[in-house]
Amino acid sequence: MPHKTVHVAAFLVGLLAGAASCGGPAEEAVPSTPEQATVTASTIEEAQQHLTDSVMSLAGVTGIMIGECDGTPCIKVLVVRQTDELAEQVPSEFEGFPVELEVTGEIRPLGRADRD
Repeated sequence: MPHKTVHVAAFLVGLLAGAASCGGPAEEAVPSTPEQATVTASTIEEAQQHLTDSVMSLAGVTGIMIGECDGTPCIKVLVVRQTDELAEQVPSEFEGFPVELEVTGEIRPLGRADRD
């Protein structure tokens, strides 16, 4: 169970950081190579933060988190639904770490009645 808690915590941190940094045109592609990125990460957490600043402005992105892709740590970009446009705009690798789209559907806060 602690493993799932870490993923949820990472998701929430990424979601909050992304909400605070929303902005910029949605049509721009996210830098996909270290040469295109203005900052290079030394940890996956830093790469996640750098990518969060770019992808949270894309329509259909609901969050970003650190997860596992084929047994390897990766960055997961959470989306309402898979689209060709998002697949083109979100890189498959960022600052040396794999990136994967994960369909979550719309994420909404629980209502007060749902918490009991």
